[in-house]
Amino acid sequence: MRTEIPFYSLIIAIFFLFCSVNTTAASGRTLDIEGLRVIRYTELYRSIKAPDKTIYSDTGKVIAAIENFCRKKGYTLVRVHVISDTEQKLSLFVDEGRLAKIVVHEQNNYYAIRFRQTIDIPGKIYNTVVIKKNVERLKRKYDLAAVTTGIEKIPDYDKNVIQIHRELNRLVLFDREFRIFSRYPAEYEVHFYFDYGEGKSGPGIRREGWGFNIDYDYPSLLIPVVSIYNRDLFMSGDLLETDFSAGFDAGLKGVFSLHPHNTLQFPPRRTFSMIESEYRFAPVADTIVTPVIRGRLYHSASGRPDLGYSSFKYVSLRGTLAPGITPLENLNIYAGVGCEGDRFYSVEHDPLLTSEGEIREEWKIYPFTEVRIVFDPLPFRPGASQERNVTLTYTHYFNGVEFNEIDIHGARDFEFSNLSIFSAGFLAAFNNSSAPFNHHVPVNSRFFRGFTGLSYHADSLAGFSSEYRFSVYRDYIYTGFFADWVLFRPEGLVLSGIKGGVVAGPTVRFLVYDQFEFTIYAGWDRLFPEGTGQRNLKFRFARRW
Repeated sequence: MRTEIPFYSLIIAIFFLFCSVNTTAASGRTLDIEGLRVIRYTELYRSIKAPDKTIYSDTGKVIAAIENFCRKKGYTLVRVHVISDTEQKLSLFVDEGRLAKIVVHEQNNYYAIRFRQTIDIPGKIYNTVVIKKNVERLKRKYDLAAVTTGIEKIPDYDKNVIQIHRELNRLVLFDREFRIFSRYPAEYEVHFYFDYGEGKSGPGIRREGWGFNIDYDYPSLLIPVVSIYNRDLFMSGDLLETDFSAGFDAGLKGVFSLHPHNTLQFPPRRTFSMIESEYRFAPVADTIVTPVIRGRLYHSASGRPDLGYSSFKYVSLRGTLAPGITPLENLNIYAGVGCEGDRFYSVEHDPLLTSEGEIREEWKIYPFTEVRIVFDPLPFRPGASQERNVTLTYTHYFNGVEFNEIDIHGARDFEFSNLSIFSAGFLAAFNNSSAPFNHHVPVNSRFFRGFTGLSYHADSLAGFSSEYRFSVYRDYIYTGFFADWVLFRPEGLVLSGIKGGVVAGPTVRFLVYDQFEFTIYAGWDRLFPEGTGQRNLKFRFARRW
């Protein structure tokens, strides 16, 4: 027996269903927006006709309305993310166009900071009107011919095993949730480029570059380095590079050491100062021949405890004239002559050690010939972030005492698909046993970051440095580890025979002010075959871009 549904019952059901749907649409949904930094929330709600935070449109239309409003106001990088979408509530995160970094492309470090301080982007939100105002302000304030900008999407760091903003997205403490990093991090960075105009190489001065970095060797030695780069100084196409550096010892003997082990000195004692300069003439003969003049002034107020000299003062002057040729791109060969003058004074002997003999406080003059081969496909400039170079130098000294020196060193950085970096470097140095002790090679260097504060020197040395670092928070924080090895034949009274050394430990790098890199090396070294060791700590602050 078949039961039939009355027609009027079907009509009533359809009527109530329609009323239910219409009632839901009429009641609308709650709209919740978060993430705004510059645009006022009330202004945005009004623009999409939702002043009471109630919407009646579907999600796609709401997002389109928000994006259209933002773009009309100059926020061209706006992105809207859906946090949750239910029948009762729509939650959106509006990214007006947050910038990961503001990068200033300026070789002169001083003016890079000045330019960066002049740039004012509220909330670090990209806006075409704001960018245009900054461009005009920079041109007017620094008398620039042109300022251009560009937008770049940041690299994808998600291939790394650890990303702090991903792993520690939120923190729960006492049943309350705290968000440490934004769930939607910035995806773009803005770059500023500067044109000084023809015949000008800097804001009001003929200066091409002004750079600096700061090194710190545990426990107490601080080494600031200032570099100046001048182009077209005396003629079109010439270049002058000058480095100023000094070492300052505050007297610390350890982080946790107390008096009398620590003898804090203020102002810090200057242990050395040095000026190195290289002037390259304008290339001639179809840019193949490039004459070079190099000079160095060095003053030391330290000592060589390993030789029995507790302290002395020492000054050295050195000059070289070396015509150079460029047979291949990025390959330069220099061969020339020079002269070095050295003088020691105020010498004090260590009463506990027998020194190698008296130092005559008089000038010693060493004429020399020198050959230098340089391969540098990535020429150094302030802000160079990667290295790839090899330098070989052979020097023959004569005039009474004859001796030879050979120095070869190089560095190479490898960047992988996940944006991690492996850095390798090597150093090999050799000189005759007849070489004066001020020509001995220090074992501690940027190629071997161990034996800090120990007076280890050698007449023959071979070392290899390595470092692997990977991103843990985009390019703001890189961490990793380093390991260096060295084999050397020591000079002095402390060590004898062939020695080996190794140092290893963690490293971390922080990006500061979108332009600079602060690096920390914490290592533990070991001397072989003795098996002795110590802690080492090095800091470095330098320009990245």
